Amino acid sequence: MRSRRILGIVALIVALIGASVVSVALWNLHGQQTATGNGAGAIATATPRPTATTWTDQRTQLLTQYAPIRLTIPSIHLDVEIIGVGVTAAGAMDAPRCNTNSDPICNEVYWFNGGYLPGETGNAVIAGHVNRPDLSPAPFWNLHLVKRGDTIIVQPTTGPALTFVVTSVTWISAYAHGSGDTTLGEVFGPSTTRNLNLLTCIGDWDGHTFDHRLFVQAQLQGPNPFPQT
Repeated sequence: MRSRRILGIVALIVALIGASVVSVALWNLHGQQTATGNGAGAIATATPRPTATTWTDQRTQLLTQYAPIRLTIPSIHLDVEIIGVGVTAAGAMDAPRCNTNSDPICNEVYWFNGGYLPGETGNAVIAGHVNRPDLSPAPFWNLHLVKRGDTIIVQPTTGPALTFVVTSVTWISAYAHGSGDTTLGEVFGPSTTRNLNLLTCIGDWDGHTFDHRLFVQAQLQGPNPFPQT
């Protein structure tokens, strides 16, 4: 069985072409091999909503009203704050770094706000650290224990909590790349269903990165929570 090693960085590279955002490479991890343990926080490249209307005033209003603020996974006793992270000037996903054990960043998970809202038709993505600098548990330490049928709850800024049910828990390669890569599309791209995708690192250290990502996909239960979309 593959060893599970720990990391605490979330990183993602995206490219902007015209008005659209498309995936161009898999996640780029910064960090070092530390110790054997559970998977670690990392993200892949994103394929947010692929039209110019993503960045209109209407979209901004929707994000402000329904941005996720809390993530709960009862089966692993997780109840944690969500913060939004966007795209940096260098074209990378903002990656909050957990520098000390007392850093509040260590206690949060990160929603890619350049993509889909949890509850929208498409793939919304949340990632987080698995450990603190001293290797003590961070929010996604036990993410590998989540199984099909488990419930994930997301609380938006306004409105009722959204309930998702886990449909799959898989490992995906860290080496996928290119805008046409099917793995990246499954994680970040459009979908006919309302998906919430959780990501963290797992697998073997290759000297530069971990060779797989733990990919937990869940689907919204109930009607469209955003009637205007």
